[in-house]
Amino acid sequence: MTTSESNNLPFEVNDGYKSVFEPGFYDQILTHDLFEKQVMPFEIKTSIHNCFACDNKKFIKPLELGNFDASVMVIGETPSDVDFRTNEGQLLVKTLTWANYSMEDIYFTSLCKCETTSTPERCYTHLLSEVLCVKPAVIISLGYDVGKFFDPNINMAGYTTNFLDKFEMITTYRTIYAMTDKNMYEDYCNHIVLAKQKVDNKLQRSP
Repeated sequence: MTTSESNNLPFEVNDGYKSVFEPGFYDQILTHDLFEKQVMPFEIKTSIHNCFACDNKKFIKPLELGNFDASVMVIGETPSDVDFRTNEGQLLVKTLTWANYSMEDIYFTSLCKCETTSTPERCYTHLLSEVLCVKPAVIISLGYDVGKFFDPNINMAGYTTNFLDKFEMITTYRTIYAMTDKNMYEDYCNHIVLAKQKVDNKLQRSP
């Protein structure tokens, strides 16, 4: 290769580039500089699966973490809340399908990345990075404990909030509780329908 040819590289190289996401950066995500950076799916998956933020670092992370272009994000408290193999996950999918959601337009995740943890606050920065990457039109929070990480004022199911002044979130019941009470499940369905109406309205207004 000649000198002139070597100047025509197939990719632009930024000598100052440094990967934003590295396992263990969790105490830094809320700093202003990192908050404004572009968050990439590969970096999120790497951070979650190589996580050493707590003593559960060797636990299996069961969620696939796909559909990063989705307009809807559904957040469970634990992976089983949104895992299609569990009873609550199956009911969630049936309810979303009944409400005319497309499964290909939903990003499923959970606050806790392992099934059990005593320190969910250490998982929160993972979740925040997912929100920043997906940029959903609407977020459905399955349970108060999830929603309160975004808005401590949440005090009822059906509560709607905007956090970071960018993302609209509706908090409903955890599916595992809604499936044991008919009235609670009816409210749960209404919240999911309301979220669908909100996302449809936002998509219609988009250029």
